[in-house]
Amino acid sequence: MKNKEQILVVPVNFVSSIPNGFTGATSLSRSSYSLYDSMGSYMPRYEIDNNICFIKLSVVMIFKNHDKFLVKELYDTNKRPCLELGINSFIKPLAGNNKAVLNQMNYILKHDLKIDPESVKINFIGNIRDLANDAVKSILGCVYYIDTTDILDITSVSTIYQYKWYTVYELVDRYTKATSWSKKLIDCLLEETIKIN
Repeated sequence: MKNKEQILVVPVNFVSSIPNGFTGATSLSRSSYSLYDSMGSYMPRYEIDNNICFIKLSVVMIFKNHDKFLVKELYDTNKRPCLELGINSFIKPLAGNNKAVLNQMNYILKHDLKIDPESVKINFIGNIRDLANDAVKSILGCVYYIDTTDILDITSVSTIYQYKWYTVYELVDRYTKATSWSKKLIDCLLEETIKIN
């Protein structure tokens, strides 16, 4: 059965200058919201999953509540990886072609996490790639910090995963359980390459 789910992709040469690992933003510019609007297009997964000419775009939203960070963790912690830092999502057609990145984040905030998008501040932190990992090397993550004054009590309706809050040191203790992107982001948080107030 073909996977007909459509997601936003860009030609690989459009992002070839973004190196492996985490690349911090030069500025917290709102232009990141629409950076891929004119170059990207929505294509079905079955056409792009094994196509080296396209890069899938993803939003990675990091939430901090006091000194703890939101993670998505599988109930079955014996699986590897079973922990993902923040909320990660491909950009779907409902995000449209005008500020698609922002629209996707607003959708997740409102519909998945039940958070009013108007009540948060969204800060562009940078990009993340993992060219050594076959599972994600065809994906470019656009990393954002979601600054909210509300105490987030996020619950999951999934029978597969749950949301939890961990300090950086608790994340380090669970490092081997994390996805490759999460490991890179945990490293950055520990080294304060990513500075979140």
